Amino acid sequence: MRRFLMAVATSWLVIGLMLASYLGGDLPKAALFQCVAMILLADAFFYSVFRSRLNLRCRDPNLTIEQMVTSIVVMMYAMYAANEGRAVFLWVLLMIFLFGVLQLTIRTLLAFAAGILLGYGAVIALLWRGRPETLNVVQELLQWCALAITLPWFAVMGGFISGLRKKLHKRNEELQGLLQRVQASETGLAQAQRIAGLGGWTFDPVQRSIILSAETYRLFGLDPSRVALFGKEILDLLHPQDRQRYIDMLRPALYEGLAFDGKFRIVWPNGEVHWMHTMGEPVIDEQRCTTLLRGTIRDITEQHLLQEKLRLEAEQAASARANLVDAIDSLSDAFGLFDADDRLVMCNSQYARHFTDFDDFESIAGMRFEDLVRLSLAKGEVIEPAFRGHVEDWIKERIRRHRNPPAEPHELQLSHARWLKISEQRTRSGGIVGVRRDISVQKQLEQRQAMEYSVTALLAEAKTLRDAAPKIIQTICMALGADGGAFWNLDKQEQLLRCYASWSTGTPAMRQFLALSCQQSYMPDSNGLIGRVWRSGAPVWVADIALESGFLRAEIALKSGLHGAFAFPVSIGSGPYGVMEFYLPDARPCEPALMELTRAIGSQIGQFIARKTAEEEIRQLAFYDPLTSLPNRRLLSDRLHRALAASARSKRHGALLFIDLDNFKTINDTLGHGKGDLLLQQVAARLISCVRKVDTVGRQGGDEFVVMLMDLSETAPQALLQAQTIGEKIRAALNQPYDLASSVLYNSASIGATLFDGYSASSENLLKQADQAMYQAKAVGRNALRFFETALQSAANLHARREADTKDQAQSKLGSRDLPMTPPLD
Repeated sequence: MRRFLMAVATSWLVIGLMLASYLGGDLPKAALFQCVAMILLADAFFYSVFRSRLNLRCRDPNLTIEQMVTSIVVMMYAMYAANEGRAVFLWVLLMIFLFGVLQLTIRTLLAFAAGILLGYGAVIALLWRGRPETLNVVQELLQWCALAITLPWFAVMGGFISGLRKKLHKRNEELQGLLQRVQASETGLAQAQRIAGLGGWTFDPVQRSIILSAETYRLFGLDPSRVALFGKEILDLLHPQDRQRYIDMLRPALYEGLAFDGKFRIVWPNGEVHWMHTMGEPVIDEQRCTTLLRGTIRDITEQHLLQEKLRLEAEQAASARANLVDAIDSLSDAFGLFDADDRLVMCNSQYARHFTDFDDFESIAGMRFEDLVRLSLAKGEVIEPAFRGHVEDWIKERIRRHRNPPAEPHELQLSHARWLKISEQRTRSGGIVGVRRDISVQKQLEQRQAMEYSVTALLAEAKTLRDAAPKIIQTICMALGADGGAFWNLDKQEQLLRCYASWSTGTPAMRQFLALSCQQSYMPDSNGLIGRVWRSGAPVWVADIALESGFLRAEIALKSGLHGAFAFPVSIGSGPYGVMEFYLPDARPCEPALMELTRAIGSQIGQFIARKTAEEEIRQLAFYDPLTSLPNRRLLSDRLHRALAASARSKRHGALLFIDLDNFKTINDTLGHGKGDLLLQQVAARLISCVRKVDTVGRQGGDEFVVMLMDLSETAPQALLQAQTIGEKIRAALNQPYDLASSVLYNSASIGATLFDGYSASSENLLKQADQAMYQAKAVGRNALRFFETALQSAANLHARREADTKDQAQSKLGSRDLPMTPPLD
């Protein structure tokens, strides 16, 4: 439409020229009106086309060719109709031609030039033929030649200019598109920088100029429309403490071409301090010189404050953890914390040293509890007796106790007699936390106190050493964790140390070892453990049997799973009496306190033996005859009281025999008291051989003996017959000759007897009755058996007298043997 308005303006200029030509007489009036009409009609037509936008359907929306053709036709008609002054119209034709110079190509312009020349030539020809009077041929031809020269040149130049114009227009459009895209990119970049809080900058080290993005200004707390920053102004914004570091950061980039990455502080105009993080890289030319630095900058104040906070919190946490670790490590108890996967999270050095060969947590951090148990077993952890020989079962049991901690603390024995009291509980996260207190000293003290107390109690309750020895061995084994032990005593006849008593845990290996040990005997001066203790009179500790060359049973001990041993003497006064020996399942170092305790226990056992020996001697003196070792009067009286009570309970009779040797005083006076004592001892032996185990033989005093018969028949006649039979057996035995060293002696005895039951008289009366019966036997001539005179026992006495008379008659034929007869000495 703009070009149409330019054409309309040109047409009105043409109308003005035509009017001037009319006024000058060059253009007839009719031609004027015809030309004006044609121009107006053309303007109206083209206006309607442009108005209706029909021109947009054409290849050239400006309709340049159409307007030029219409204008040329009108001008050609005007030139033909004009009388003179056609040069004016030629200038108009030139203007019309120039109208298309900047729009049409060279070919089109040359076509228009040819058309104008042809048209002008046709006008000249028509005028020459029809109106020659209006034609100046020479002038017209000159003008035609001028057009012929001018129009092609204008066509070429105009087409070239038109091509350049189109290219320029196209380039401008491209540049405009690029500009729009760059503007859009810059806008997007600015928005992205604003959203991301990321600024950009460029520094030209040659021009000493710097370009900052709008976001960079904002990061610096400045308005880019009001403040322009240069190098010095930027340095002034830096925190005084960071300026030199900032310069040192840029130097490698400027002089060495290195990228950089750094942090610094910016002080805003209002005094706020912001931390910035900048990254940059240099642009290097062919000479390896930095021609430009460009990079980004970002406000990291919040991140820096957060990092500082995290750093402080981390330092505080590390400090707290270090304090916690120090506090835990300073505990005297072992502390361990396990996670839900049963891995060690934290422990102190005591824990590490208890169960492993390491001294710190770092060496065992993250280990599973099962691995720690295996390390502890390798270090010598003691397996409970129920799991001996089943290591994997013991490991499973340890894990079970660990994963399901009991409500009450439990104890665990480690190597070298060390004990731990373990208290564990589950955490909320599913882990296990526990404290392990070393109670070795307490345990040893308790065990030793209990052991000493138990030994004392056993010795106080025991009647004999044979009863007490196995229990003492068991007590010491249980207290010290030993698998077994034995008591060795001296066989005085063979002068050999033999096993007197033993005890073991009952394992097959231990029973086999004890069986093999007890089959052996040792000389008191042997080099083995028992011989060393016997000779030295002091306890001996074998820390490791495998390393002890003097342990004679090392091979079988090691095969039985024994690795340690110790022994202590049992002494009476200053001399040894026996040796207590114990066998340990693990190798242990010597414990001086235990050695002293066992020395005391050995002395205590020796005192028990001495006391029991003294008690036995006192008992012998109090209740037994020192010459014949038979019960004396006091013990006989006690046993008679017991016999009466037993007879009342059992409803059985008993009998009391009072025996007096015939002519014993004569024997003492003629042969001496020594021979008399030998006689009494042989009489005691013969009496014992004539009675049962339930019966009692005692010495009443001098040459008087008492025999108490028990468990006779329930009926009196039958009991009397039983007593008479035994009495005659005794009388016959005492009539046998006696070997009194170099002499042979014949002698007899007078026996008085009485029956008793639960309803009989007292023990004193029974002795009197038997004594009276004995005197009756002596009254009839000695060497007789008489029962206390009762209705029942009278018949027995009569029968005894008849038998005695028969024997007396037989003896009278052989001669009297009442007096001792001593054969001549060899």
